[in-house]
Amino acid sequence: MNVYDADRQIKRVNDAFSPLNNSVTPPLEISPFMVERELGKMPKPKRKMSRARLAAVNIALAAVLCVSIVGFGLLNIRDSNSMMGGAHDVKAQNNPEQTADIGTAAKTDITAAATAAVSTAAIKENTSISAGESTVINRLNKLYSSQKGYTKKSLMMNSDVVTTGGDPEFSETNVQEQGVKEGDTVITDGEYIFKLRTDIISGDSVANYVEIVNAKTMKKISQIKVMTECGFFEEMYLSDNLLTVLESEKWYGNSDSGKKTLIRIYDVSNKTAPKLRSKHTVSGELNSSRMVDGILYTVTSDNIFVDRKVTKKNLESFLPKTETNGDSVACRIDDIYSIGENISRFANISALNTMDKSAKMSIKSVMCNSLNDVYYTKNTAYLFSALYYENEKTGDESKKTDFIKFNLSGDKISADCKFSAEGSVDDRLYMSERNGYFRVVMTETTYKNDVRSTQSGVYVFDKNGKQVGSITGLGKNEDVYSVRFEGDICYFVTYKTKDPLFAVDLSNPKKPKLISKLESPGYSTYLYRVKGYLVGVGKTDNGTPKISLFGKDGKTELDTVQLQDTLISISRIKIQGIECELNELMSPAVYDFHAFCANENSGDILIPYFICGSVVSEYRSKAGLTVYTVDNGKLLEKRVLVARSEKDIDWYNNRAMYIDNYYFYIDDDCIIRYDSANNYAEKRIEF
Repeated sequence: MNVYDADRQIKRVNDAFSPLNNSVTPPLEISPFMVERELGKMPKPKRKMSRARLAAVNIALAAVLCVSIVGFGLLNIRDSNSMMGGAHDVKAQNNPEQTADIGTAAKTDITAAATAAVSTAAIKENTSISAGESTVINRLNKLYSSQKGYTKKSLMMNSDVVTTGGDPEFSETNVQEQGVKEGDTVITDGEYIFKLRTDIISGDSVANYVEIVNAKTMKKISQIKVMTECGFFEEMYLSDNLLTVLESEKWYGNSDSGKKTLIRIYDVSNKTAPKLRSKHTVSGELNSSRMVDGILYTVTSDNIFVDRKVTKKNLESFLPKTETNGDSVACRIDDIYSIGENISRFANISALNTMDKSAKMSIKSVMCNSLNDVYYTKNTAYLFSALYYENEKTGDESKKTDFIKFNLSGDKISADCKFSAEGSVDDRLYMSERNGYFRVVMTETTYKNDVRSTQSGVYVFDKNGKQVGSITGLGKNEDVYSVRFEGDICYFVTYKTKDPLFAVDLSNPKKPKLISKLESPGYSTYLYRVKGYLVGVGKTDNGTPKISLFGKDGKTELDTVQLQDTLISISRIKIQGIECELNELMSPAVYDFHAFCANENSGDILIPYFICGSVVSEYRSKAGLTVYTVDNGKLLEKRVLVARSEKDIDWYNNRAMYIDNYYFYIDDDCIIRYDSANNYAEKRIEF
């Protein structure tokens, strides 16, 4: 396309989306059953919750309530078919059942034309799936048309084997893939403990800290403190005496700038005097991050706000950016891609060599409607987005998930392929890559006459995003709660009234087969391997936390070896010497697998817990660790350790860890150490 053609195309788009000639499809009417449907299944928290974050969420929810009636409809206006697709042709496979073209509209009715538009693509050259300049401008101008009259603030709505990968002497952050580090709020090198915490000082002042504690003496060595207007420390990594801290903005600091994620790298070779080594910024709020051999990968996401017509001259001001020590660079047009319809967000994937003091960030971006989560391996990253689509003839609704795959090689990122599949994925733990095949547990959900029906299955795609195998029809009218991939075996749990634990053999990717099914009370939200046995952490039928021990690996059939309910026999408890009625028993390990800690050598399992009780109308609570062990095929409760007992305790971000024979309970206000070799003798430090 020459300059003249480009200018003519821009004018055509601006004219088409002017207020006097707005032919955009009206917003989809939101019915009560749609709201009830989304609230029916409580999602697992994606971000870790602290006291400061909870306060921020409350502020955000209040704002959302004020603007949601206007904003929700505006941000979900349907794109017309003419706005789909990029400036480049897309190579498609002859498989009408799987969608891949990022520019193709979702199935809106069951017709031959729609089916032909939904096809699997295998694109190996990154520029071939780039959205292209004209498409980026078109989609931004579409948003400009829909957002006219509103300020930025008013539009804001707001592995093969899963192991700790830990050294035998101390625990490391629980991860999904071996060799792929995950950030957390607490980490240790076996000698020192690094703890993130955040305090909201006022409405526009946030204090963020990294506390550095000597694990042997239980004394604070030093502290890193950063004051921000709206930024919260999210997670951190420790690698070769370099501490990488990620901070994410939780609301707009002002109406002229979008959300940002800040990355600070500190030299902590001298634990008593940490030094800031470099500072980096990337557009958008943090969704997830990983680190592989010192390379930090981040995925951020932000609403797209367009306050004026987009032209070639001002286009760069709307694009995602990275910044290193004050030097800002916008994402290249050829590095911007597009998936799905109803575009309203940028999802940005970036890479940074944390070991190179002068390194700059590389960035790619995806225009999408939403970003559910990201699945990483050492060499790939899969971004995915699931949305409901309505059959315009029947009124039935179903979900489709769009995927885009990126290759990771050091600090270089390249787009590989994109594909789609009917159904949805609730969590990145539901995915795995092995021998070039991408395996995923998905749920097909449909609504007919406001009645919800579901079925789940395991789907297998080749390296180009073409579906090659599947097994479906499992867990009908039940929701998936946990998945674990171990080599060629996929275990997953669905639940409605019972907990079916399925085992699927994927040794032949083209012909997955069900090899076992086991039903037990309650459900598991996380599956882990300890001493050869499958351990499930989740909830009982009455909603209290539980831990279960299943069959040993190597068995064709799954056995329930033992089912242990965590403390649920307690109906009355004593807190601060006062007997209370039990109101709530909870554990962060049920929702966040980073809170689960297992010692592979001893077989001990450490699970943080929280108990809330009441006397008349007064609430009291206590928190601590439950210590289990797997011994000769039995799950034994060794100790219930009470760390804190008071009126108000935050439990969302509680953690457990071990260093040699020391077991640690950690929350936002304290670290408590127990000596398991000395009758759990206690030593603590308060912040």
